[in-house]
Amino acid sequence: MSARGRPSHWRSVSRITVLFPALIFALGGVSFFSGRYGFACNNIKAYEVVLGNGTTVTATSTRNPRLFRALKGGSNNFGIVTRFDATIRPQDAFWGGQIDQPITNKEAYFAFMADFTQSSKYDPFSALITVFAWVSGIPVTIMHTATYTNGSATWPPPTFAPLDAMPKLSSTIRKAKLSSIANEIGTDAAVSQGRNNFFVTMTFVNDPDVTPTFMAQVYELVDAAAQDLFLALGLAVTMAFQPLPHVLYSQGAADNVLGLGRFQDDLINLLFTIIWPNPLDNERVYARMRTLEDDLIALAKDQGVYNEWVYLNYASQWQDPIAAYGASEVSFLKSVSKEYDPQGISQKAVPGGFKLGL
Repeated sequence: MSARGRPSHWRSVSRITVLFPALIFALGGVSFFSGRYGFACNNIKAYEVVLGNGTTVTATSTRNPRLFRALKGGSNNFGIVTRFDATIRPQDAFWGGQIDQPITNKEAYFAFMADFTQSSKYDPFSALITVFAWVSGIPVTIMHTATYTNGSATWPPPTFAPLDAMPKLSSTIRKAKLSSIANEIGTDAAVSQGRNNFFVTMTFVNDPDVTPTFMAQVYELVDAAAQDLFLALGLAVTMAFQPLPHVLYSQGAADNVLGLGRFQDDLINLLFTIIWPNPLDNERVYARMRTLEDDLIALAKDQGVYNEWVYLNYASQWQDPIAAYGASEVSFLKSVSKEYDPQGISQKAVPGGFKLGL
């Protein structure tokens, strides 16, 4: 059990923030270790919370258990979390890094992803995020952040062998400590600092017979959107695919409010990150991405792979990830809010975040 109560520089606790990235303790959280341990929020054992009336309470599975569950995905709707106690597990050096591949690998990757995300084949030591990047409307590369947390294995393990065998531009895969992998990801993320940027996300069902074709059609729609936006000087578009097999997200599903327990399918999360320097382009970028979102949802429904879940960590300002948890969880969250914040301080006086509609 580990307690984090006083302020710390995030770099100094990188071993914590990659296993449980910053702020995802109350939002869900997929990490390198989710195949073995589930969502990050399920690995929190206690929260210390300052409520809207100024009182401080502790929430655990036995003390204020309804609040404890609501905080696991309920965002900033119940108070200010001033401390959390997390389960910490030992981890030796493991395999990880970034594999860059030419855009011509895309069809082979789509087939690989459909196979990789099947629960019957999923290796719990593996984690993968694949990013397609466009700069000034031109697709430039495919970047895979791959980790395999069984350090005693050799690289590539069978689950990554087909991906590793594809043509490469470069690779930083090595056996290293968690802090090294975290620092590499942090360096990649720095490209968006000081610029306008936002996320849009959706989720689709992984049907191995449909997914490769669907992903290829998604690529074409995104490519068209990136070309439409290329006049926004300095604009970059990234599209990321992240596997969410049922065997991963079903772990501890009843213990959080994410609403994933009602699904049985293997899922894939799709995330767009848009980065641009000029605020005069804001409305044009937002409008085009909303159109793209509508087109992708229509395509997913037409192909029979649509899923309504919206990952709150990645949601845009116009999306409603709380509603996507499902009616039962929304009702539960509202009842907890009325119990612990009857004046609605978190709903009315706390800016930001996704609210409950009270």
